[in-house]
Amino acid sequence: MNLDVPVLTIDGPSGSGKGTISKRLATKLAWHYLDSGALYRTLGIAAIKNGVDLNDEQRLFALANKVSLEFKKNAKKEWVVLLDDKEVQRQLQTEEVGDAASKIAIFPK
Repeated sequence: MNLDVPVLTIDGPSGSGKGTISKRLATKLAWHYLDSGALYRTLGIAAIKNGVDLNDEQRLFALANKVSLEFKKNAKKEWVVLLDDKEVQRQLQTEEVGDAASKIAIFPK
């Protein structure tokens, strides 16, 4: 079985339209779409919810391995993020979660 899949990364400053163009391109090409920033933000939500210190790399790593994270299209065909089967899309854009994601993203694990 061939597991080769195309990978395209789009980098740029916050608010420059990376997510919008990435989603459109993935849909047009019938590729998978992964919002890597949403990974960090979702772990930030989980850490806040579970009282995990954002400076504790080991506990964050353990939490990342424990939670369920899923990218899924909703009834409107929009991509949403599910954390432990609950949609967290609105929370992803809060300042608190953005700050948490910035702290988490520095860890190499």
